[in-house]
Amino acid sequence: ALEIKEKILAKFELEGESESVLVSFTERPFHAKELAGEYALRYGEDCIIFACGGDGTINEVANGIFGSKTPMGIIPIGTGNDFVKSAYKLRNPEKLIENLFDYNIETVDCAQIDNRIFMNVSSMGFDTVVAEKAKQLVKKFKFLGKFAYFAAIFVCLAGKDYFKIKYKMTNDKNFDEPVVSEGEVEFVLAAFANGKSYGGMFTPCPDASIKDGLIDVCIAKRLSTMKIISLIPRYIRGTHINNPAVKMYKITKAHIEGVGENLLVNCDGESFIRESIDIEIIPDGIKLAVY
Repeated sequence: ALEIKEKILAKFELEGESESVLVSFTERPFHAKELAGEYALRYGEDCIIFACGGDGTINEVANGIFGSKTPMGIIPIGTGNDFVKSAYKLRNPEKLIENLFDYNIETVDCAQIDNRIFMNVSSMGFDTVVAEKAKQLVKKFKFLGKFAYFAAIFVCLAGKDYFKIKYKMTNDKNFDEPVVSEGEVEFVLAAFANGKSYGGMFTPCPDASIKDGLIDVCIAKRLSTMKIISLIPRYIRGTHINNPAVKMYKITKAHIEGVGENLLVNCDGESFIRESIDIEIIPDGIKLAVY
């Protein structure tokens, strides 16, 4: 982050705009949301707030600027950097800084889960449990790094690998009457996607778009342990969508309830527990500086 700061400042100096840049470092969870909200209120559409980090930082900045006229930009220096794969053609941080002033302002969709905005993917199920276990493993065994996720998969396979939800999902876009899907399902994986990928490697909804006004949904029904293992490589590549155990939907909103237990929900890399959640797409909800 310190190296990126120096490169950003050098770029502004090269362009003769040294007085036009302010670099702030976050000090605690949700600090990026606070800073983005303050700057959006102070400067409005006369600034761009760059999220220099991963999907979690992007999430916080998006929550800070939501409802304002302030655009967001991205310098992807986080762990997964998944949202930028759906948003930018140019994704190398150094190249982005070189071309920092050559942007277009566009509007993109975001989604809302209860009272929280998310830009990329919200998920539930086995992968969310694995992500939490991976965080615990990294804290305990720092040398694992990115391999912590693979280690966590095998640890979690020894425990409960399916969950049950009651759902009502609605698509009221481009239809005379809303299309409603509802029921109960035992599932392994469930993803509600604005962007295409998450977790640094997984592609649950390869047809998802941040500009179509829809949330793509992937639900993989309960499977045996061996079938889960065989599904994971396909889930990484995005070739799982024709698997008979996988159901794909395009929706505008959903209500999800846990059956027999609360929901462990991952939202742009951060997890929380709820009895139920409501998800809704917000078309053109965020202004984005695009490269």
